[in-house]
Formats: sequence, structure tokens, C-alpha cells
Amino acid sequence: MLTKLITTIFISPDKGWVNLRSAEFSVSQILLSFLFPLIFLASVITFIGILLIEGESAELASRYFGFTFLKWISSITISAWAINSLVGGFKGKKDFQRILFLVIFSSAFFVIFKSLVHLFPFARIVLLGFSFVGLIYFYFGLVELSGISKERITGFLLISLLVFSLNVFVLEIFWGLIFNIPIQL
Repeated sequence: MLTKLITTIFISPDKGWVNLRSAEFSVSQILLSFLFPLIFLASVITFIGILLIEGESAELASRYFGFTFLKWISSITISAWAINSLVGGFKGKKDFQRILFLVIFSSAFFVIFKSLVHLFPFARIVLLGFSFVGLIYFYFGLVELSGISKERITGFLLISLLVFSLNVFVLEIFWGLIFNIPIQL
């Protein structure tokens, strides 16, 4: 069910987000079927990049694995909660399950491309530029799922982007200190 929905959203965001409105799924399904595999893949990519490309020790690569996994899990879930809380202030409808799915799907591009930077450090700017594709998916998802009027959607999009960015920034510092990782801001 979720796999078909993810494929539909990826191919045709406007149709996919409409289908999501009527789909039935639980938060645990989203986490187990989508978020955890996505973050695990990003963590493995980071581990391989740190170990093989950057030539660091297996111990440091393992710390990066844990750091990447916990940073993205906490960043995405806390951002989804915060964005869902903001929806009411913009006269939209709160629906944590759908907002969580929206945040996971749209941030997936950033998560994967940011991890690929460890495998292809020479293409850092290009990879991080590709990650902004997620904003397009986020915009279409907000229009369909949030119930926020068209006049307010752009402002909400910018505030949501700020919330997500600040959240990732703070949690990257927090988890970097916990795992003793050099912070690359």
C-alpha cells in the first residue's frame, strides 16, 4: 500500500498527494515501511563514504552511522510534530500521520543527497542542489493535505522550511557532541 503510494507521489505529486488523503495507514507503518529504511540507507551510505572515500577508521565510521541515524530520525519526527502544530495557526487541519508522511517524503531527497556527499565529495554543490527537489514535493503535499488557503501556503512553506532547517541544525550539534563527531555546518 505505502510502496504504491510512494511511487505514485514520486511520479505524479499532484495525483499522489490526492491519493494520500484517502489512504489508511498508521504512524508505525510509516516509520517501519518508509522512515527507518530511508534513514538506514542514508546511514550506510555515510558509513561507506567515511570509511572508504574519506579513509577514516571503522570506529569513526561507526560513530557517523549512529550519528546519521539518530540525527535524521529525531530531526524528521520533531519537525513533523512542529509543522503539524503550526498548521492550526494557519487555519489548516492538523493530521500528524499525513504531515509526518509529507515531511519524510519531501526530506528524503535531502537526507539521501546529503549522505551521498560522503561518497562523492567533489559533487557536494550539485548533490545538495538536487536535494531541493523535495521542496517541490513538499509544496504540492501542503496544498493537498494541510487545508491551508492558497494565499497562506507560501508563508507556511517558508516557515516550515525554517523550522526543519533549525531543527536539523540544533540536532546535528546535539548528536555531534554525543557521538564526538566533527560538525560540518
